[in-house]
Amino acid sequence: MKRILAVILALVLLGGGLFVLFSGPTPIEEEVRAQFWTLVELTQDGEAVAIPADAEATLAHGGGKRYLGAAGVNHYQVQLDIDRKGKLTFRDEGGGVTEMGGPEHLMDFEAIYLAAFFQVETAQVTGATLVLEGPKARLEYRGEPVPPREAHSDQEEPVSTDSNESTS
Repeated sequence: MKRILAVILALVLLGGGLFVLFSGPTPIEEEVRAQFWTLVELTQDGEAVAIPADAEATLAHGGGKRYLGAAGVNHYQVQLDIDRKGKLTFRDEGGGVTEMGGPEHLMDFEAIYLAAFFQVETAQVTGATLVLEGPKARLEYRGEPVPPREAHSDQEEPVSTDSNESTS
């Protein structure tokens, strides 16, 4: 009986360890999360797409499985899984795009960018380069390291109520 309980306990502990091992971010996810990505090249249907000089197209980690960015005029967010081989899976929940208007050339670029972005199926990171690819789209980003988050205190800093203190 003790042997059976020991085996059951070992299996539970092993299963818990495997859950922790396989439930965290994959190595590719960690690389994507570690940098703030700016689009530098876009190909749609085999043709290079000109990125307007005043367009901002970015991708950044927003916590958990959430990624967000700028798409020309508007901002977007998606829930995204990246497996160990770099396969991307968009989740149905938690995504969206703001609906602001802007200059026509940026709105046209944004439509192309978002269409290409939502077609990608794989991610590959090499140093400061992220490539997202799909059957008809290729997006290449350059990365900048995300600064480490500062430790947050549970206590707020006191607010001065001294009326003699200058606020200039």
